[in-house]
Amino acid sequence: MQNFRTISAIIAIASLAFAPTTLQAAFVVVSNATGETIRFERVLSDGKAKSETLLSGESRPYPSGKTLDLIYTSDAKATPVKLNAYSAYVFVAKKTGLELRGIELAGTAPAVGDSPDPVAVASELTVNVKIYVDETERRTRKTWQTAQRKRFEQASEILKAHTGVNFALSGFDDWTTDPNVVDLKGLLGDFETQVKAAPGTICIGYTSRKFEAIGNETVKPTGFAVARAALRTHIMVRESEPRTEPERVEVLVQQLGRYLGAIPSPDPNSAMRIRLGDGKATSARFRIGFDPLNVLIMNIWADELRAGKVKKPGDLSAMTQTRLGRIYGTLSIALPDVAMEADYLAMLERAGIATETSVPNTPVVEGKPKTTPKVDKLLTPKEESVRKVIAAIVVRATENSKLPATGAVDAKVRLKGDELTVAYVQTAATAALTADPENRVSAFLLGIGLALDDSSILRDNPLTTSFCKTVESDDDRRIRLAMLGTPTIRYRRDWCQHFVVSAALTEFVGPLLAEKAGLIKEQLDMNGASGFSFADLCADFAGVEFANRLKAMPKELELVQTQFTVADYVPKTEDLREGISTERFKIDYGKFDEAKFKTAYDDIWKRVKSLPKYQEKK
Repeated sequence: MQNFRTISAIIAIASLAFAPTTLQAAFVVVSNATGETIRFERVLSDGKAKSETLLSGESRPYPSGKTLDLIYTSDAKATPVKLNAYSAYVFVAKKTGLELRGIELAGTAPAVGDSPDPVAVASELTVNVKIYVDETERRTRKTWQTAQRKRFEQASEILKAHTGVNFALSGFDDWTTDPNVVDLKGLLGDFETQVKAAPGTICIGYTSRKFEAIGNETVKPTGFAVARAALRTHIMVRESEPRTEPERVEVLVQQLGRYLGAIPSPDPNSAMRIRLGDGKATSARFRIGFDPLNVLIMNIWADELRAGKVKKPGDLSAMTQTRLGRIYGTLSIALPDVAMEADYLAMLERAGIATETSVPNTPVVEGKPKTTPKVDKLLTPKEESVRKVIAAIVVRATENSKLPATGAVDAKVRLKGDELTVAYVQTAATAALTADPENRVSAFLLGIGLALDDSSILRDNPLTTSFCKTVESDDDRRIRLAMLGTPTIRYRRDWCQHFVVSAALTEFVGPLLAEKAGLIKEQLDMNGASGFSFADLCADFAGVEFANRLKAMPKELELVQTQFTVADYVPKTEDLREGISTERFKIDYGKFDEAKFKTAYDDIWKRVKSLPKYQEKK
């Protein structure tokens, strides 16, 4: 977790984020996930080094050529690194010192050398914004305009610090709503019909109307605002919610970010997190800003807008759509319950990330059900390897189901619980080791993630559903679930699911997003019946670390094949707190960026990494 500063701090550094004359077309995003300010040097095109400062929790773009040379100090030693253009990197604190990690992206990477040569483009991109209020606004015109202007100025400075884009307030006006509209989404449609946007202008409508249910398909859990996708000209925002002005600033920051293509993120400190109005923005230590992947997205869109050739998503070049598709895919895999906007789905396909929409439905024939045609395709070596791992687990499960539940001491009886998990993991490792060396660890991690989980969290995700259904048909899945039994971790079925799904997510989207996905799930659970669980987080983190170790040491899969035990890779979790309600969490831990929670969070990671198996040298 990061330490944060006030909104004024981000405004103060905004002028430092971009050169005043020109920008280069390519760039790299660097983020600071440590609790301290980081200083490093970036090598300019003329070979000179420029000192840079990155505050805790900050993500910023830096101009580059096809690569960017950067030098930072770790353990008193200068560490030079070469960063690829259109990529995001995160500074993290390690026991051995500072480390700069690249964020792995889903899909197929563009060929080496496909990044454009650095060229100068106009540094100033101005987007005009006009603010409207409806008939429910009860303040005097001077009062509400003063409040809206101040809010807008704060939000626009934050956007400029992250993207270089200047959002300029062009004026105020009012409009009258349709009294028959019953939700926020409907109000957006009404606003779009009544208020026409001038060329190059965004129209933001504020309403103080009360709704029993707030509809919001695009950023579903917030309920504070609704918009459609990048470059769409209308935004509808609630004025009465959230209650505090800093939180209202953050809502506006989020919506202006959506104009530049930003989408929901699992990062709990990003303005694109799925639940705003959580009180974070009111903390003096919190910095309103964006996660590194959304900074990457917004700057790609901003550069295209600066070139002056893009009016809608379809105008983007194929290369740009591929780049964006990989980032959108990575974020959506980490947030499977959040729908992907239709404007972005074609980009996913360009990036090699198949979705269900890539298989067209047959026309509806009167009297016949609508069906999806079967599309035959050759499996990739990776898909074939994962399918073999799942099939091997099903065979092992079938054999186990035929054994008696009880018997004599020396008799062979049906396995259950942790013993069944061990059998499945070892079986998966055996099957994975028959694959080509480059696919073995991937096949193992994805295989156990799909085969030992009886939920549909990965299967229902529009970005992973095609992969899941390719390696396991619906009929095969029904057979597996019927035979699976109850594999557990530390004799809890749900902890087994947390462990294997987190291991699979680490393979799909990388360890940073897999870790954040676990945390965001607990934040959502805290508002439901199950509550926040540190035990669940421990199982999640163990799955992430297990995957990290195998990816770093592929040969260890051979040991897993014969020696895997739950105790080696998952610490005891029984003493960790569970079922923590929102009210109890606030009393005991405060907010997610406060020291009490940070200590508890770090203790979970210490518990995982202190296991002897993880202490062994990689």
